[in-house]
Amino acid sequence: MPQQPLIVVLSGEPELVEEYGLALTAAGCRVSALPDASAKRTARSVVRRSATIPRGASIGLELTTLDREQKRRSLRFMDGKLPKGAILLSSSVTMAAHDQAAWLRHPERLLGMSVLPSFAARPLVE
Repeated sequence: MPQQPLIVVLSGEPELVEEYGLALTAAGCRVSALPDASAKRTARSVVRRSATIPRGASIGLELTTLDREQKRRSLRFMDGKLPKGAILLSSSVTMAAHDQAAWLRHPERLLGMSVLPSFAARPLVE
């Protein structure tokens, strides 16, 4: 029986959502992005926008680095809507993961990571 693709939900800064969306799609993941008022839609976009979390989503990826309030809203939304057991990854370049975890009902699922633009253009190991 063929394995189902990993379902990843993205939220955050449009450029990062597009870049991570392209990389995840190329890796065989099914990608969906939460709408963002500042999102710029491009003709080459492979990321499907949706106001809901798809069934079976197993990873939420929050990519906001500068707007603290937007990050808080995004993380709380995903924390409340992602299925139990889903992982929540969040950019922790400008804010520590333990500070972000304080906003969540399920802080144990949050993992911080450094999210840098243009990662696809150069080799990067974190």
